[in-house]
Amino acid sequence: LSDLYSINLITDTLAGEHWIVPGSLVTNNFNVSYGVGKLSILPQTLEVKVQDEAIKYGDAIPNFTATVSGFVNNENLASISDSLVFVVEPTYTGAGTYSIKPILYLKPPANYTLAPVEGKLTVLPAELHVKTDISVIDYGDPLPNFTSTVTGFMNTETIESVSTGI
Repeated sequence: LSDLYSINLITDTLAGEHWIVPGSLVTNNFNVSYGVGKLSILPQTLEVKVQDEAIKYGDAIPNFTATVSGFVNNENLASISDSLVFVVEPTYTGAGTYSIKPILYLKPPANYTLAPVEGKLTVLPAELHVKTDISVIDYGDPLPNFTSTVTGFMNTETIESVSTGI
C-alpha cells in the first residue's frame, strides 16, 4: 500500500478565519469521507517607532518620522497604509517634554496589529536677552528709574505677556 497524499484547498490567506477543504483521495480499498477544517490566521504585529526630536521654543514643529517594522509577504508601508500621522500630547504650549504618538491608518483587510512606540519631543527654552539701558547721574543724585531692552521674543510675545516686574 502506498502513502496517500491529499492536496488541500485553503479559502484565503489573509488574517481571519478560513476553511481548509481536503482534496480528494482515490482508492478502491477505503470508503473515504471528507470534513472541512478551520484555519485561524492571526494578524502580524507591526512596530511603529517614532524618532525623538528636539527643537527650541518658537521653532516650527518638525516633520516627525517613524520606523515601521514587521512586514511580511513583501509588503511595505505604502501597500498596507493610507497614512501615518503623529499627535503631540499634551498640546504643545511651550518649553518641556511631550509625547509623539503615531497613528497608522491601515487599508483593509487588516492583516496587521499595531505596536506603537512613542517618541519624545523636547522643546528647549528660547534665549531671551535683557540688557540694562545706560544711565548717567551725578554723584549724590537720586537713582533714576532704570530701564532695560529685551530681545529674543518668539511668536507674538511681548514683555507684558511673559513677565511682570521688569
